[in-house]
Amino acid sequence: MKRILIVGAIATALFALTMLFMHIQTLSQKINLLEAQVAQAERAAAAFNRSFCSTGAAEVRDGVTIRHTIQVGDTARTYQVHTPPSYDPSIRYPVVVNFDGIEGSGERMEAYSGMDNLPVIAVYPDSVDGPLGFSAWQGAPYSREGEYDTTFIEAMLDELPSNYCVDNGRIFATGMSNGGGFAMLAACGLPDRIRAVATVSGAFYKSCKASGRQPSVLALHSSTDRQVPLVGSKERKLPKITDWAQREARYRDCKEANNSVEQNGSRVYDWTNCQDESTVRLIVLQNQNHGWLYLPDSVQNRTPSTAQYVWDFFKNSV
Repeated sequence: MKRILIVGAIATALFALTMLFMHIQTLSQKINLLEAQVAQAERAAAAFNRSFCSTGAAEVRDGVTIRHTIQVGDTARTYQVHTPPSYDPSIRYPVVVNFDGIEGSGERMEAYSGMDNLPVIAVYPDSVDGPLGFSAWQGAPYSREGEYDTTFIEAMLDELPSNYCVDNGRIFATGMSNGGGFAMLAACGLPDRIRAVATVSGAFYKSCKASGRQPSVLALHSSTDRQVPLVGSKERKLPKITDWAQREARYRDCKEANNSVEQNGSRVYDWTNCQDESTVRLIVLQNQNHGWLYLPDSVQNRTPSTAQYVWDFFKNSV
């Protein structure tokens, strides 16, 4: 009789443990479901916040350019911001920061680049004078020493959302000549801010590998550029442009290279399957002087302008 009671008690205990285990499994499934619902809600909230401004950014009219001044250390720095047509201050917009070349200005780049025609907030910072008496961006032999311009751009990007409805996940940089070289340095110094870079006739005096996310890179260069030669210049410490592009591809651990595709005299180099889903593209154009280059229809695939081609590259980079 005693043995029967013991067996019965064991059976009851086993049944209770089985039921407890099943209950724990049910609770675990409910917890996993709740966690999934919370994660989904968080993703939805993040997507909502990315799409709409709730920070009370100042209402600015559409299609206008406004000049701003910001104090960076002991220097007052300036930049211009152009809003796209039909700008809605409650909807987040991508940002393209544009850097002019030596002896340039944001105003000059706004006039020639065509970036104001894009559906973006176009930003045009001004460089400061270097030791030779003309304006230039950080990184060139004729610019000031230090990372003062990267500090300026970081402060500017911090300030933008107080006045404009900015999508911080879609900030891009482009530059011409010395401005192109600095666009690369800015993206390297601010890897979690700038998603992709486009350079036109870029002067790459310094090289830098980002410690964080690797941005995609588009470079346009002319084979007849005498100021920043395609073959480089040892005297001026400028790299051969194809070597520079290959180095950028190595920085991104790109696994595939389409070394050269000729399109009506232009040559297109692509590196893909890279770290952080980035890409590197170099387009070598023919018979153009140093400056803001123009793409032939065969390369543009019927897009209307260099600015539009750059914007299409940026859109495909996120």
